[in-house]
Amino acid sequence: MEKKALQAFLWLLALVFVGIALSPIMDTPPMDAPSFYIAGHLAATGEAHRLYDADAIAESWVELRHRGLRREVFDHDNYFIRPAVAAFFYAPLSFLPFEVAWRVFLGLSMLAAVLIVWLFPKWFQRYGDLRGWRPCMFAYLPFVWAMGLGQDTIFLALAIGGSLNLILNGRERSGGALAALVAIKPHLAWAIPLAFYFSGKRKAAAWFLAVGGAMAVVSVSVVGVEGLMNWRELVSSNQTDFFPYSMHNIRAVWIVFGAAPSIPLLVVVVGGLFYGLRSGRLETALAAALIAPPLLSPHSYTQDLALMALLPFLIAPAVASWIVFVPWMYVDPFRTDRNWPVIGLSVAWLGYTAVTEWRRRSPVVQPATQVPVIETATLVAQEE
Repeated sequence: MEKKALQAFLWLLALVFVGIALSPIMDTPPMDAPSFYIAGHLAATGEAHRLYDADAIAESWVELRHRGLRREVFDHDNYFIRPAVAAFFYAPLSFLPFEVAWRVFLGLSMLAAVLIVWLFPKWFQRYGDLRGWRPCMFAYLPFVWAMGLGQDTIFLALAIGGSLNLILNGRERSGGALAALVAIKPHLAWAIPLAFYFSGKRKAAAWFLAVGGAMAVVSVSVVGVEGLMNWRELVSSNQTDFFPYSMHNIRAVWIVFGAAPSIPLLVVVVGGLFYGLRSGRLETALAAALIAPPLLSPHSYTQDLALMALLPFLIAPAVASWIVFVPWMYVDPFRTDRNWPVIGLSVAWLGYTAVTEWRRRSPVVQPATQVPVIETATLVAQEE
């Protein structure tokens, strides 16, 4: 009875937290929603080759503003910089009015979060019983952040969790193909097939690369060479990074503190990723593949940490749950809007992994065999 009362209280807190966090978008659409809507519209109308065309984007923004999108809220044109194939996932929403479309997407994001909360503890019971953490999982800040911005990383978290479940149940091909959906954000996905490969899940790695490669071919064929050149201009534009100080990566450390701390941290992250991938254990390899890429990426924010919801099921559930699911590490008492606690903990785990795996793989040096002093003296006495 006491456990049920505690769970009810935690669910109440979680729902209140999510409600308060999402209250700003009740009057104002999420910041990234228009760019995804526009991308879906271009894909649905056969104009996908113009996804990275600044003029086409500007025209679409003007049309949205004529429909009532408030200029004082969206006073800049937010660009779509995903692989072109991702635009087709948003095409169905473009047939709805924008005000309806972003609310539908928010509802689908909440549904994905509910599925994660319900399914992950069931799928991964072998790693520990985390059913009691479900309220905290629902209020996991990167999930809430993704909802508030209109981002899709909750769906990617569900995909990587589903992938691991399939692989653990012997369905490597399906698991690898499902994990490849994460490749719509390549800067988060590139280490996943390496984790599969080095942990012995070669079929999963092959299917990830096959499906991911097919998505890349579709993306390039849709936009062509000119589109790739336009994409390069967009990603180098200031419009893609409005808040660089709040990024979850080494780049943010470099911007604020310079090279002195950034270079050692970079070495630790790369070393942790290398030794984590080479550990031979799927759980450790996949954890490293989810933690390191956001740190190494030049463009990663809080919503990109949604994939890390899988971590407590992979590494020390009793400890990792307190670190990952409790939002204390996202609380910034200095209101600097920076992710230092999360970055620090991520680097610390990678450093720990590098050291432990290096020690485990290092050959043990046996001490030289010595004849005991007593035995030596006895032999000498016998000879005399």
